[in-house]
Formats: sequence, structure tokens, C-alpha cells
Amino acid sequence: VTAEFYSQLALALQERETNAALRLWVPDADGDDGSGAHLNPAAGLFPSPIDPARPAPAPLLARFAFVGRLMGKALLDKYTLPLPLSEYAVALAAHGRLGDDVAPGGASG
Repeated sequence: VTAEFYSQLALALQERETNAALRLWVPDADGDDGSGAHLNPAAGLFPSPIDPARPAPAPLLARFAFVGRLMGKALLDKYTLPLPLSEYAVALAAHGRLGDDVAPGGASG
């Protein structure tokens, strides 16, 4: 496994077309129909919200589970997965929630 492998997987996870179908990430300013093949949000990637009143689609859960395993494997291989997650997404993954004083988009609560 090489750094190029992780780079290619990170790019695949940011594909605009795939995101339009699966809605893994909040779209960037260009939306799902934007220019370029990959999402490139200025603040980084943030997971799309899931309606708590409805079950999450199995393919979406499987994709997020894959991202988690991929990140873990990269760390074991002493690589950093070049997936540009927003600081809020990292805080959410690390703590299970965002702090009361921080919200996506830079707004303070």
C-alpha cells in the first residue's frame, strides 16, 4: 500500500457525481452540478446531515464505515489520508458532537 493508493481513494471519496447520488458530504459552493469532478469546499468536507426520524440508507452507512476503516488503516501504515475534512467534522468524529460554541460555517452559538 502506498501514499498514491490513499491519495486516489481520497479523491474517489470526493467525486461530485458520487456525492450527488449518495450524499456523503455537504456539497461545496458549486453544488452537485458544479465545475470540476471533485468537491472542494473552502472549509473542508462535512458529512451531510441525516434525518433522525428516518433510517439512514445502508449504502451511506457502509460508505462512512469504509471511510473510518480507511483512515484507521492509513494511520497504521503511518500515512495521513489526504481527505480534507473540516475542523468541525473532525471534532464531531472525535467527540460525538460539536461544542456549544462552534457550529459548521463559522457561526458561533
